[in-house]
Amino acid sequence: MELERVKSNVAKMVSQGAPERDIDAYIEAEGTTVEAVKNFSPKPKTEYSKLESFFGGAGQGATMGLSDEIAGKMGLGTVEQNQQKLQRAREENPISYGAGEVAPLLAFLRVPLSYPE
Repeated sequence: MELERVKSNVAKMVSQGAPERDIDAYIEAEGTTVEAVKNFSPKPKTEYSKLESFFGGAGQGATMGLSDEIAGKMGLGTVEQNQQKLQRAREENPISYGAGEVAPLLAFLRVPLSYPE
């Protein structure tokens, strides 16, 4: 059952003047209820992909939380704008962002600090 598709089809049926009983029958045939269709609201599209969120987190992790300030000093938006972008990336894809934050640490741990003689 995909409520977004059902709601779209119901809207088309209403615009074409379908009788209410036909609409109700269609909704029932799809295995849902009129209330569920009425109350459905699609999930908003995300601004950042999981990969973008990962690299946003990786930038923060690699710079110990300073990537937004560094980007601001380089003229890539203000510090506040960069912080807002990172916050949205974190909210939209928390797992990807968090994985990105710890990835630089894991990479650092793999680098030998001294070489055997």
